[in-house]
Amino acid sequence: MKKWKLTFCIAALFLTGCQAEQENVSKTEEIPTIEIFTYKNTEIDIPDSQMVIDQINEYIKPLIQAQIHVTFISQESYRSRLNQVLDSREQLDLFHLNTGLKQLYESGRVTPLNELIRQYAPEIVTTVGEEYMQGGYDAETQQYYGIPTCRDYSLRPGLEYRSDIAQQYGLDMESVHTISDLTEVFAKLKEKAPMIYPMAPNGIYRNWDNLGDGLGVLMYDRKDTTVVNLYETEEYKEYLSLIRDWNQKGYLYDTSSNNGLNAYYLSSGFVFSCFANGKPGFVVQEIRNLNCPIGFISLQEDSISTDRISYWMWAIPQDSQYKEEAMQFLNLLYHDKTVINLWTYGIEGIHYEILDEEKDIIGFPQGIDSSNSGFPIFLEYTSGNQYLAHIWEGNPPTIWEEMKSFNDNAVRSKAFGFQYDDSKVRSEVIACSTVVEKYEDGFLHGVYDIDTMLPVFIRELKEAGIERIIEEKQSQLDEWLKTK
Repeated sequence: MKKWKLTFCIAALFLTGCQAEQENVSKTEEIPTIEIFTYKNTEIDIPDSQMVIDQINEYIKPLIQAQIHVTFISQESYRSRLNQVLDSREQLDLFHLNTGLKQLYESGRVTPLNELIRQYAPEIVTTVGEEYMQGGYDAETQQYYGIPTCRDYSLRPGLEYRSDIAQQYGLDMESVHTISDLTEVFAKLKEKAPMIYPMAPNGIYRNWDNLGDGLGVLMYDRKDTTVVNLYETEEYKEYLSLIRDWNQKGYLYDTSSNNGLNAYYLSSGFVFSCFANGKPGFVVQEIRNLNCPIGFISLQEDSISTDRISYWMWAIPQDSQYKEEAMQFLNLLYHDKTVINLWTYGIEGIHYEILDEEKDIIGFPQGIDSSNSGFPIFLEYTSGNQYLAHIWEGNPPTIWEEMKSFNDNAVRSKAFGFQYDDSKVRSEVIACSTVVEKYEDGFLHGVYDIDTMLPVFIRELKEAGIERIIEEKQSQLDEWLKTK
């Protein structure tokens, strides 16, 4: 009897111990999973994405006691998918954003970050720089709602083109200094290669500060703080007239039915050029991503405005249950070289290899390029602190110092740091935005006759209330300037 009782007790203790051990293992495994939304280039597949995320998780779990799950979404459908999730209150803990932060925090859909930064990422403001952190800052509440990535904040308006096509047909791109100089280049290309379109007008060449929504802007060449109606300016009319002339001469590929990214048109071989925003390392970036010869010429001096620094940011939803863990992961994205390089380039030996360890230069492994890589994302500028990333071959070892200089030395808009609040003219903004949507695309593709349609466009904007918007924007800007 005693022997039976002893056996029972030992078995009970054994089972209890096993149960306790199982509970401990279960608790260890049940760590928070941070749900993240981020961008990917167009509709490319990323077959090795989970492999990379698994490696990131293996590294970060001991550091922040959390892991991540990442959804990569193409830029074309990103915003609609994000809004859908935010409205449905599905789990989302961290996401990229390139426009509309103000609307999100005014509607209570993103969380204020000051306290989270203080507790979990105290150096992040210094890392980004207080001047550039303005992109995610609201002066009225004195809160950060978004954290800009460390990247090219400045604007270098120019032309991205196929350098092999330029060489093949003897196009002198070094003679191009202004946008009007392109007419002669396009004419020569069209004469020598009628099957190639000189340009795909899928972007806009910009020489003004949009002041948020473009309904009232500051023209850089005027060097003052007068808010004007862009669509009434002589500069804009000259630009549209040039586009119209190119369209009538057959220089423009019709992008109205497929307004894709530059990569789509330039890699196709039937389009020579697109407008683009340059930066240090831009040509190397595009050659790697497009897998074809690329050149770039600047057509304006470098400039910087508030909307530029707020274009790529990280934000945390108000409904997130893992705000602290999300901020801890963000802190790693800005301060941990291992996390940055995994996130940006993938796994060493599979997706890239070290070419020069001393200079931190990397490149594709033999037989791999952007067309067959299992992790072809390369969105360094959206990652976090790209200044901690490896340097892709072709760029100088000083590329990140050059990028910082590019930002720090660009001409500042007179309204740099100004955040416009459209709450008093919201109905006018909606009405004017509808008019812009109705007409602007046709002008930017050279479809409309300028003398006939531009006055109609301007009249309808005035009827919709653009002058009231400009008046309100000017008033806010004047008050802001008094504090500077």
